[in-house]
Amino acid sequence: MKKIGPLFLILFMVFAAFGCGKKVDPQKSFGMYINGREMKAKFKAPEAYLQTLDDGVGYAASRQNGLIIFPLPPPTGPMPRGGIEISFDLKKVSSGKTVQISQSSPSSDVDIYYFPMQGGASVDQGKILSYALRPSKGGSAIIRFDVVEAKIGGKLKGVILEATMDAFYETKDGFNEELSKPRELKLFNWSFETTMKEHPMFSF
Repeated sequence: MKKIGPLFLILFMVFAAFGCGKKVDPQKSFGMYINGREMKAKFKAPEAYLQTLDDGVGYAASRQNGLIIFPLPPPTGPMPRGGIEISFDLKKVSSGKTVQISQSSPSSDVDIYYFPMQGGASVDQGKILSYALRPSKGGSAIIRFDVVEAKIGGKLKGVILEATMDAFYETKDGFNEELSKPRELKLFNWSFETTMKEHPMFSF
């Protein structure tokens, strides 16, 4: 009987660890996959905030923005940082609306982001690793809003049926820097049900 060499054992262990990942399952609740590999990050219960975006003069609000966050624990500061964020225009998103975003049908009404680490910090100095819904680079999403009550204490209920995002670095100078090796993030069936709080920095 032949002995199994150390190189074979190493290759076998690598294959077992990385080559047998679960396949993408679009039916999975809170499904999360990066480059086809299932991710098992732990998120806290979703939180929602209402942002009032000022018209620049200070007399009237030109836009009310909703923000839903699936935060990565533990939160830091007055509101959670890091995790999955859904930002949407409360004047254009109402109860019962389904928003579909694609390269042929981009939308400024809804955005989705994912910051993998606390505050989105990257191990690379001066950069923040981020994932975003960028239709020009193949990003897409279907989001259903079942209940939208646009007020403090109002109810929010819905689901990200599916979303495809890609990764990039945000630099300290405010520019985006593409990764040398593309990373694609897919989300499936991320449901949320929560009430809206006032954003800690409610006016911009």
